[in-house]
Amino acid sequence: MLKAIPSIKRERVLFYYLLLFTIFSIVNFIRWPIFAGDTDLWYHLNGGRYILENFSIPKESFFSFVEPPREWVDYYWLFQLTTYLLFNIFNYYGIIIVKTLLFMLLAYMVFLFLFTDVGKEKRFYLVFVFVVIFMLFIPRYALMRPHIFTYIFIISFLFILEHKGKYIFLLPFLSLLWVNIHGVTYPVMLLICLTYLIEFYYNHKKNKKEITKKEAIRILPLIVSIGTVFLTPHGLDLTFVPFIETGFASHYIAELKYFSQEELTSFHIVKMFLTFNSLIIIMLLITLFSLTASLYTKNIRISHMLLFLGGIYLLTKGYRFCYEFSLLSLPLVKANAPELSIANIKDKRNKVLAAFFVILFGIFPFVYIRDIYANPPKFPFSIKNLPHGITNFLRYIDTGGSILNHPNYGGYLQFVLYPRYKIFMDMEVPFLFTNEDMYIADKMFISKSVFQKMVERYHPQFIMVPLGLKGFKEIIAHFPNYRPVFFDDIEVLYVDKDRYPDIADEHRLKAIDPYVFAFEPRETLERKSKEELEGIIKELERIIKIYPESIIANQFMAMYHNGIGKHEKAMVYAKNIIDNFPEIAIGYKLMGDACKGLKMYDKSIGYYKRSLKITNSPNVQREIGLVYLEQKKYKKAYDTLIKTSNIYAPGITYKELYHVILAALHSNHINEMEILYRYARENLSFEDKEWYERYERLEELINEKRKQN
Repeated sequence: MLKAIPSIKRERVLFYYLLLFTIFSIVNFIRWPIFAGDTDLWYHLNGGRYILENFSIPKESFFSFVEPPREWVDYYWLFQLTTYLLFNIFNYYGIIIVKTLLFMLLAYMVFLFLFTDVGKEKRFYLVFVFVVIFMLFIPRYALMRPHIFTYIFIISFLFILEHKGKYIFLLPFLSLLWVNIHGVTYPVMLLICLTYLIEFYYNHKKNKKEITKKEAIRILPLIVSIGTVFLTPHGLDLTFVPFIETGFASHYIAELKYFSQEELTSFHIVKMFLTFNSLIIIMLLITLFSLTASLYTKNIRISHMLLFLGGIYLLTKGYRFCYEFSLLSLPLVKANAPELSIANIKDKRNKVLAAFFVILFGIFPFVYIRDIYANPPKFPFSIKNLPHGITNFLRYIDTGGSILNHPNYGGYLQFVLYPRYKIFMDMEVPFLFTNEDMYIADKMFISKSVFQKMVERYHPQFIMVPLGLKGFKEIIAHFPNYRPVFFDDIEVLYVDKDRYPDIADEHRLKAIDPYVFAFEPRETLERKSKEELEGIIKELERIIKIYPESIIANQFMAMYHNGIGKHEKAMVYAKNIIDNFPEIAIGYKLMGDACKGLKMYDKSIGYYKRSLKITNSPNVQREIGLVYLEQKKYKKAYDTLIKTSNIYAPGITYKELYHVILAALHSNHINEMEILYRYARENLSFEDKEWYERYERLEELINEKRKQN
C-alpha cells in the first residue's frame, strides 16, 4: 500500500507531520507562563533597569551590600537591556511572546538547514533528526535567558556558511549582536569562523591554487566577524571572561555539572517520556553514526570534523553545552544522512514492522510535548518557588536595609526590592561573585561560626533562611536580637529587633514555628490545643493579609475550617490556592473536602478527580470512595476503596477497614466482607468506645445480610 503512494504525496505527509508537530508545540509553548525554573530572569531585568536608568553598564555588584563590591564584565548587557525594555512595555506577556517567537525561529532555521538541497530519500531520516533536536531544545526555551539567542546565532552562521554563501556579508552584523547579547560564548563563534577559514586555506593549499581577489573578499566577513569580539563596551576585558575557571562552580550549578559515564550510557523512557539524558544519548548516537559513515566512505569535510571535535570538547565541559554540541554536529549529520524509505522495503512483513515503528515514533513526540506542558502554572506569571510573600512584607514595612540571603533567590529579590534593599548575592557565579562567596552562602545557615562572622562583618537588618534548614533554629538562638517576623512558602524572614523594635514586636511569630509548620500542617492541627490553634490562626490571618497567595497558610486555614464544619470559609482558602497555583493538587483536594462537607457530592468528586490528574494520591482516591459511599453508590465505593486500601499494610487499622467493609456489605461482596470484618475485629480496641460501638452496629447489619442470604 505504501509503495502505491506517489513520492510527492509521501513528501507532503512529512511536511504536514512537521507542520502539525510544530503547531502543537507552539500552542503548548505559548500558554506556558513565566515561572521560577531559576531566578536568572529577574537579575537580568534588574541589570537592564540599571542600564536604562543610569545610561551605563554595571561594572560591579551594585545591588549587593558585600564589601568590597565585586567587579565584573557584564557580558550580556544588551540582552538585559532588551529584556527589560520588553518587560517594561508589555510585562510578562511580551517575554512569553518573544520567547516563543525565538523558539519558532530556531526550529525554522534548523528545518531550513536540514532540508535545503537534500535528496528526497534522505528526508525521512532528517525528519527524525529534526524532531530529536526539537524535543531537546524545548525545555531550554522555557526560560528567558541569553542562551536562547546564542543557539539562533549558531544555526544561522552554519546555514549561511553551508547553504547561503551569498549572504555571508551578514555574519559580521550577526556576530556583533552575538558578542553583545551573550559575549561569554564568543569562542563558539570563533570556532565556526576559524573552522571554515581553515577549510578554505586547506583546500587551496591541497589543490595548489592561489587565492583570488574575489575569494579573499568573499572570506573577509569571517575575518571581520572574529574582530567583533573587541566591539563591545568592555574592550579587551571580554576576551578573558570565557576562560574563568568553573570547576568549583560545577559542584553547585547543575548546568555546569559534568556528564558521568553512567549518564551517557543509561537510556530511560518513563511513560512514553524520554528523559533529558536519553535525548542527549540519541543525539550523540546520531552524530557518532554520521562520523562512522563519513570515515567509512572517506568523505568528510575538514570543517565538519572540526565542528564535531569542538562540540565534543564543549560537551566535556558540562550539561549546559549539550545544545551547542547538537547544533555544531548538524553539518556532519546532514552530510551523512542515509537514504531511508519504507516504500523500498520489499518484504511485506518487514514493511509492516517498519511502518509500525514509524507510526510509534510519530506519536512519541506529541506525548513528550504533552507531558512537558501538562498542568501549566498561573498565566502569565507564577510566583511558585519565589519568596514572593517576604518581598511583599518588606515592601509593606518599607524600611530599606540589607538582607542576608541565600543566592538561589537573589535574582528575584534584587529586582523586586532594589534600590530600597540590598542583598548579599545572587547566582551570577563565578563571573560576578566568587566561589568563596558561594561557599560562605552555603555554609552560613548551617554553621554557627560562619554565620557569626557574616553578622559581625555586615550587621544585616534582615535575614532570609530557606524553610528546609531546620537546624538554623539552634544557630539563631545564639543571636536573640534577630526575631522571626514572617514566612512564605519557601523562606523565613528575621529582623534585627534592636534596629526595628516596632516591627519585631508587631509581627513576631510566637505561635508558629515555620520550620515545623510548613511541613507538618495536619500534624500541627491535630496535636495543638484550642488556645494554641487560636494563636496560630491569628498569625496566619496576619500573613494572608500581606501575602494572600500563600500555599501553606491557605492550606492550613482550609483544613482548620473544614475540621470545624465551616466549609464555606474553607472554600475561600482552597480557591486562593487553585487560582494562584492551578498546577498543584492540594487546592483541589481541599475544595473537594469542603464540597463533601456541604454534601455537594458531584462537585466534590469533580475536584478530587482534578487533584488526581496532578498527583495520583491514594488518599484522594479513598475520599472519592467515601463520597460514593455517602451517595449510596456502593459498587463504585467498594471498587474504589478496595483499590486504595492495602489491607496488609502495617499501618492500616480497623478505622480504615470500616468503610471498605460497609461498601462490601451493601454491594453484595459477601465473601470479601466476611474476610475484612474478621481482620478488623482482630485489632479492634475495646478502649476505643466510639469505634467499638460503630462495629457493634456494623455487626448487626452484617447479621441481617447473613440471614437474607
